[in-house]
Amino acid sequence: MNETCDFNRRKAFTNLAVGAAAVIAGSAVSPVAMAETTSKLLTVGDGGEFPTIQEALAVAAAGASAASPYTVFVLPGVYDLSTAGAPILLPEWVSLVGAHRKAVEIRLGGDVFLGFTRNAGISEITFRYSGEGAALVGSPSGYERVENFELSRVTLYVEGSGAAVDLKFWVANAFFYDLNVITEGVGIRVSGGGLLWVNNSYVALVGTNTGTYHCGYHLPAHATRLWLSGGFVGTGYGYPNVSDPDQDVIGIYLGPQTDDRVNLSGIWSICRNDNTGSGLNAINCVRNESQSYNARVRAFGCYMQAESGDLLGQPATVMTTGAGRFETYGSRIREFGGTRTYGGLQAGVASYSTADNGLTLMQDSGGLILLDASAGPFTLRLTSSWCLEGELYIFKKVDASRNIITIQALGQWTIEGKKTVQMTRQYQSLKLRAASNTWWVT
Repeated sequence: MNETCDFNRRKAFTNLAVGAAAVIAGSAVSPVAMAETTSKLLTVGDGGEFPTIQEALAVAAAGASAASPYTVFVLPGVYDLSTAGAPILLPEWVSLVGAHRKAVEIRLGGDVFLGFTRNAGISEITFRYSGEGAALVGSPSGYERVENFELSRVTLYVEGSGAAVDLKFWVANAFFYDLNVITEGVGIRVSGGGLLWVNNSYVALVGTNTGTYHCGYHLPAHATRLWLSGGFVGTGYGYPNVSDPDQDVIGIYLGPQTDDRVNLSGIWSICRNDNTGSGLNAINCVRNESQSYNARVRAFGCYMQAESGDLLGQPATVMTTGAGRFETYGSRIREFGGTRTYGGLQAGVASYSTADNGLTLMQDSGGLILLDASAGPFTLRLTSSWCLEGELYIFKKVDASRNIITIQALGQWTIEGKKTVQMTRQYQSLKLRAASNTWWVT
C-alpha cells in the first residue's frame, strides 16, 4: 500500500504547524534510523518506517520547525503505551494522525498520558485511558501555554475518575472538532483557564463507580472562555447511563472562584442519575457556582433536561448558587434553580438580599428582581453603562420588615430626576425602564 497517497486522502493535519523540540521519554532511536529519515511524513506500525510511536516522535522532534512541520502517520493497529513508564510528549510543529479513528487505538493509563503544548495537532485516533489523571494533557509541565492546538476526529474512552482532556495551564487558543468522549469521570477539564472552541462534539457520562465525579466540561479555573457549538453533553436517556448513589452528575460546571464565560449554541444535554441514594446528589446540565457577577453561561437554541431515576425530587436542569448568571435565548430548559437566571431580552428572575449591599446591577441584568431586606437595609446601584437603552428592571420587596431598600442611580443617570428611590413596604413594586440617561418609572 502507498501510505503517502493514503495519507493524502485523509482529512488530516498535513499543513498544521506545531513548535520547538521535546524529548520523548523512553524512546530509543538508532543513529541509522535518524540518518535515513528525510521525509516530513513519518509512518508508524506494521509496514511503516518505525515500529513505535515514541521512535517516530523522537525523530520528528529533532527535525520539526515552523518552516518544516512533521506529520507522524499511524497505520492501523492497537498501540499499548500504558506500560511506557513515563508520559509521551507530542513535540511542537508535529501532528499525530491516524489512518482512521476506527482503525487506530492508543492505550494509556495512570501516569502515562500524551502531553502537548503549542502548534500541534492530533487526529483520527481512538484513545483508551484508565486511571485518575487524564489521557491527553495540555501543558503537562504546568507553565507552558497551550497555543494553536487542534484536536479533530478523536475518540476517547476513560475508565475511572480521570479525564479525557486536561488543559493544565493557560490556553491561548485551542480548537476541538468532532470528538467522541465516553467517560466514567470527566470529559474536558480546563484547569488553567484560557480560550477553547469545541465544535460538533459528543461528551457522554457513563458508569456506576461509587466515588467518581461525573462531569462533561469541568471549569475550575479563573478566566476560562469556552465556546460549544453543536453536539451533546450528559448521560443520554437510558444509555449511556450513570447509576451512582454517591456522586454528582453535571454537564457543565463553573467553580466558585471562576469568572468564566461559556457560550452554548445548539447543544443537546440530558443529565440523569438512575441511583441517587438519598436523592441529594447534584444533577444539573449546567451548574454555575461562581461568586463572580461576571461569570456567565449563555445558551442559544439548546435543549436541556435533568432528572433522577428514583424521582425523589426534580433536579434543577440549570442551577446557579452564587453571583454567576445563566442566560437563555431560544432554548428549552426543563427547570431552573438558583437566583441568577435570565431569559431572552434579559427577562429573567434574580434575588438579592442584605448580603448584596452595595452591588451594582450591570447591563443585561433586567427582569423580575426579588428583594429581601429581612436581615437589614441595603442598597442596590444601577450602572451608568452606555448600552442600557431599553433595559427593564422590575423590583419587588418580598419581606415584611420595615428595613429600607435603596435603589441608586450612578453617573449622569437619574431616576426621574432623583438619584435614589426607597422601598419600605412588603410587596412594593418599582418598575424602571432606561432611556436617555434616565430611569423612567413605568
